[in-house]
Amino acid sequence: MTVKGDLGLLHSNLTLADGQVICFRPICAEDAAMERDFIRQLSAQTKHFRFMGNLKDCSEAMLYQFTHPDPCHEVAIVGLVKCAQQEQEIAVGRFSVLPDKQSCEFAVVIADAWQRRGIGRHLMRQLLAIAAQRGLHEMRGLVLADNPGMLQLCKALGFAIHTDPNDPHTKVVVKSLRESVPSQR
Repeated sequence: MTVKGDLGLLHSNLTLADGQVICFRPICAEDAAMERDFIRQLSAQTKHFRFMGNLKDCSEAMLYQFTHPDPCHEVAIVGLVKCAQQEQEIAVGRFSVLPDKQSCEFAVVIADAWQRRGIGRHLMRQLLAIAAQRGLHEMRGLVLADNPGMLQLCKALGFAIHTDPNDPHTKVVVKSLRESVPSQR
């Protein structure tokens, strides 16, 4: 699995209908404070959807894991906007290669005020393209059954959706990466 080929896919921009530009780039260790602030400002419902539970605060170990992805097995992309001459994180998406080394598991979260504006779709397409370029065959994820926004996005991107046999409140979403990946726009 090569990481060098990712370089063109790790950075992207999205211009929203209102002209706001979102810059996407790999997360790095220096983003720890920004990542903590991002997680803290998520609503209880958004935290529940992303972490599948009630996350009050991000531990140091969790924060380290989020901001130090292993480049051979993980990709983590942040979405940033300029706010008062500073970058503000409004989105993050990631995937981790599973032990079979053929598939990966994704997670995406968008700040509440920025949801339903195409940011999640852009970020998912970026993750799908990177995973496909790395030679992975499948992307999968777990989505709570009461998260209609994420389920709709996954369906629109061509993921198959099944009820988790171990948990009726969770859906397993799976997409073959051998098919063509939808373009960024």
